[in-house]
Amino acid sequence: MKTGLTGKRAIVTGGSRGIGYAIADALAAEGMAVSICARGQQGLDAASKNLSRHGGNVHSLAADVASKEGIEGYMDAAITALGGVDVLVNNTSAFGGSEDEAGWDSSLNVDVMALVRASWKARASMAETGGDSIINISSITGLATAGRTPHMARLKLLLSNIPKHRHIITRQIISELTASPQDRSISKVAYGVRLKSNDQSFSKKSDRRSLLAALVRRKK
Repeated sequence: MKTGLTGKRAIVTGGSRGIGYAIADALAAEGMAVSICARGQQGLDAASKNLSRHGGNVHSLAADVASKEGIEGYMDAAITALGGVDVLVNNTSAFGGSEDEAGWDSSLNVDVMALVRASWKARASMAETGGDSIINISSITGLATAGRTPHMARLKLLLSNIPKHRHIITRQIISELTASPQDRSISKVAYGVRLKSNDQSFSKKSDRRSLLAALVRRKK
C-alpha cells in the first residue's frame, strides 16, 4: 500500500504500550516522525528505542495527561520537537477506575478532557501546516456496557461510532476546527476503525491495514 505518509508527523498519546504503541509503530514504519507520551519513563524509553529502529524522528515525554498542565505541556513539547503535527491519535484512558467520585473524575480528565485539550493544541499547528487528521480511540465498552467499568462505557459511548450518537466529541471538535477562516484548510476525519487483535499489538495485519487505509483515504 502506497500511503504517502513518509515525512508526516504524528502524536500518539498513551503510546508506550498496547494499542497506542502499536499505532505509533505502524506510523513510524511508514516513515512518519512520531511523538509518544505516558506516565512511566521506563516504558517510554523502551518504546522509543523500538520505534527508532525504523530510522525516523522519535520524541517521547513522561506526562500526566489527567491535568491541564500535563497534556498541554506535552503537546507543546511534541509539536516543537516534530516541527508541527499532521496526525493526532488520542489514545489515553483511565480504564474505568473506581465507581466513585474519584473514579469518575479520573475518567473524565483522562478519557475526555485530555482528548479535548490535545485536540485544541493540535488545531493551531494543523491550521498553520496543513495537518488534517484527529483519531480518537474508543472502546468496545461504548457498544456493550462492561459491568466492571460502567462509567467508562458511558464516556466511551461519546467517542464510539454509533448511528444515533456518531462520534459526538469528535464531531464537535471538527466543527470547531472548521469554524474560523484560518482553520478551513483542516479536513474532517472521524473514522471508526475496529481492531480485531485481542492482544492490542496489531498482530493481525488487517488491523494495521485498517488504520493506514483510513489515513490514506483522508489524504486523497
